[in-house]
Amino acid sequence: MRTAARNLIVCVVAICVAGYLLWQWFQPPSDGAMIANLTRNRATFERLLAMIHEDRGLERVDVDWTRPEDPASIGVSPERIATYRRLMREIGVMRGFYAFEPRDEVSFMAYAAGLSIRGQSKGYVWSPSGEFQDAGMVESLDAAWRSGHRRLWTYRHVEGPWYLHLRVD
Repeated sequence: MRTAARNLIVCVVAICVAGYLLWQWFQPPSDGAMIANLTRNRATFERLLAMIHEDRGLERVDVDWTRPEDPASIGVSPERIATYRRLMREIGVMRGFYAFEPRDEVSFMAYAAGLSIRGQSKGYVWSPSGEFQDAGMVESLDAAWRSGHRRLWTYRHVEGPWYLHLRVD
């Protein structure tokens, strides 16, 4: 009987540890970690911004898809897309970027979970104007995340034209 009880305790502890690790895996990176990453990799972020501004018409590059679907149709080679993906991997922007004309705002997705119609994301935003429609500014996206609100669209200013962004749908 003691062996069965011990095995049960070991199983319960293992399930709890696995659950905690899985829960941690589905958490967005902290504001502090993201700001440190932006500071450490500013040159790469700036290089990506320059590329994005050069490649007009390229709206999205993710890990396995682009918009437009055929970037060559707007003069962006497969090698250039591979360079985007390599640089984004290096700076931890695992879900790519999106930018629409007139390119006055560029978003880099560091974290995304859920579906396109219901999910969460956290990323970096470059916006010289710092004007975001229908969104508030907060001092901590971490606190906003922990608030448990089911609908959030908020920003945190980092410095200059750089912001962090949190979206919960």
